Amino acid sequence: STSTPAAIAALTEVVRRDPSHPRGWFLLGKHTILAGDPKRALDDHLVHAMVVQNRLGNAQGKADVWNAMGVAQQRLGDLEKAAASYREAAAMLDEAAGRGYDVRIGLEDTLERPDGGRAEGNEELVRFAVGRATR
Repeated sequence: STSTPAAIAALTEVVRRDPSHPRGWFLLGKHTILAGDPKRALDDHLVHAMVVQNRLGNAQGKADVWNAMGVAQQRLGDLEKAAASYREAAAMLDEAAGRGYDVRIGLEDTLERPDGGRAEGNEELVRFAVGRATR
């Protein structure tokens, strides 16, 4: 995307000004993945994002970061680590839903269900997520 470099520049400034910005590090990681550098996203931005979300105790935020880590690991070819990260994201969604929070996740980023099975497409993943959220 042509807006990705501009987003990275803006988000870099956001986290420079506020190193504990709850979404800044996550979004910087996401856009770094989209720019084609999943290793940097994983090793730098998403690690910072997880530290911030852990401090906040934000299950939805942690789910977002775990999911992005899974996307980065998948793009790097480490499918075992990616699957484990997707399972962690699902567990965090379960925790958030159990607390009564609305939940969301970028399920379109993978075709692996959190239980390790292969999904036939995004529709199946959405049904799976809805089923988990309504338990």
